[in-house]
Amino acid sequence: MGILVLFKDNIYDIVANEHLDELIAEHKIIGFHRSMEWVQIGRDPLRSGTREYKARERRNRLQSGETTSR
Repeated sequence: MGILVLFKDNIYDIVANEHLDELIAEHKIIGFHRSMEWVQIGRDPLRSGTREYKARERRNRLQSGETTSR
């Protein structure tokens, strides 16, 4: 499924999801439609390429040599 984008020349088009980050990085689009709203590049928060976990790790870590029983 594609994403509706607005290019800088005021042309609307549908592009593949995997091309959105490239179009944003190359400053080729003004905005895109996300869920129920339009996102304006430079004004609205964008998705980031990195999804680093910043909270304290709460899962139990296995000690070296231990195995799980499944």
